[in-house]
Amino acid sequence: QMCIRDSSITAWVKLDTKPASGWAMVASCTGFNMSSAGSNRWHLAYNAPPWGDQFAFYTTTGTTNDGIGSSPVFSNPSTGVWYFLYGYYDNSTGKIGISVNDGTIRTASTTGTPNGDTASLCFTLGRWGPSGSFPYRLDGKIDEVGMWSRLLTTEEVSALYNLGNGVTYSEIP
Repeated sequence: QMCIRDSSITAWVKLDTKPASGWAMVASCTGFNMSSAGSNRWHLAYNAPPWGDQFAFYTTTGTTNDGIGSSPVFSNPSTGVWYFLYGYYDNSTGKIGISVNDGTIRTASTTGTPNGDTASLCFTLGRWGPSGSFPYRLDGKIDEVGMWSRLLTTEEVSALYNLGNGVTYSEIP
């Protein structure tokens, strides 16, 4: 159910290189048929210019992407540096959000319920979907991925970030 209703994802990400254009996917929840934009549910990614040189969280309704980027609160991530990302979708309010390194959470409204309530969905790390012509692979490292079928509290996000030292969810008191 992680991909369907209220959803939260956290991950530590280190970019080895940044793509010149497009996305570098950290995590995505998509349908198995990647030939259609309508098969996307949500994704957490790095956006290359011209989309802002920033991390972002997106949902897709029909063929419309609703997204929120980390800029201007956080932009221009460096290669070779670990970043803690938190992205979420709140079904009750229709909001999505993202935060980097336990910073201010940026939010945006979605145009409707994201795709995939009845479709077979696939969760992937480091690329977009299991197949198709849009892999958007991440050149870097991903660690300590956590997924919840609920929204995390700001206290839980801060505890997971742990002043940049990170902890696993099981270590939160």
